[in-house]
Order: sequence, then structure tokens, then C-alpha cells
Amino acid sequence: MVFFSGKNDNRHQDRLSQMMFGSRRAGKKESDIQSLISNINYMELMEHVDTIMNTYSEFKPVIKKFNPMINRFLKK
Repeated sequence: MVFFSGKNDNRHQDRLSQMMFGSRRAGKKESDIQSLISNINYMELMEHVDTIMNTYSEFKPVIKKFNPMINRFLKK
């Protein structure tokens, strides 16, 4: 079978494979990764994490009220 042979690994992908798995990408270089890491604003990131945690703590009582209803629904 053509699909399982080790030959022609660099062959052109068919349309189904492109649709299901996307086109092949070249591996990211170390410099690309380093530039992405260096552009992260850690203070802004921590502010967003803090906002998420505060929102969760505000909604925690509501989540506890809905938890038995959700569990009852999932058991059926």
C-alpha cells in the first residue's frame, strides 16, 4: 500500500489529508520561540490571572448551587 510504505515521505499531500490534518508546517526555530517569550508582558498576564481568580471566587456559590442539578442530570 502506498499509505504505509516508507517511500515518498516528501510527497504532496492529498486534499483529504490537508483538510483533516492541515498542511505541513516547518518546525519553529529557536529564535522564533525566544522572540515570542521575550514579548510576553508578565505584569499584564498576572493581572488577567488575578481577574480570572476573582471572578471564579465570586461565582463559586452559584457553581455550588448548580452542581447537584448537573450531577443529577449526568446520572440519568
